[in-house]
Amino acid sequence: MRTILIIDDNPGVCEALSLLFSLHDIHALTASSPEAGLELLGCEPVSLVVADMNFTADTTAGAEGAALFHAIRARNPDLPVILLTAWTDLATAVELVKAGAADYLAKPWDDAWPRSKTCWSWPRQHGKQRRVAPSATAAASSWPPVSTSAASSTPPM
Repeated sequence: MRTILIIDDNPGVCEALSLLFSLHDIHALTASSPEAGLELLGCEPVSLVVADMNFTADTTAGAEGAALFHAIRARNPDLPVILLTAWTDLATAVELVKAGAADYLAKPWDDAWPRSKTCWSWPRQHGKQRRVAPSATAAASSWPPVSTSAASSTPPM
């Protein structure tokens, strides 16, 4: 069974995605913070990461998700990462897809997306599951991010 890692601070999102992927015989590990996600990547083999873009209350700029993406990419450039956000920013999406993100999706998502080309092509394109080798240098240089976001009165998803 394939295994993915979902990194999102909202337990409801982790539960919903875990259930959605389980319908397709995909096991999901979950982490509620970027730090916990990076720790899991160091000890659990995964084929794909699905990560939120904002983890701190009242942030919407996506700096935390971008930093997490780059930390994952520094440790394993071939591990596919799908980014999720309720605060879609076209410039950030384009930047991260150009940097190698497998996809950039808005919340709420369409439940059909796990059947999309992106989700079903990653096992064939990226081979076996792998554990990401920890790298203190990569983690220190990429995490935690410097917050550049403006405060918002709307709670993050």
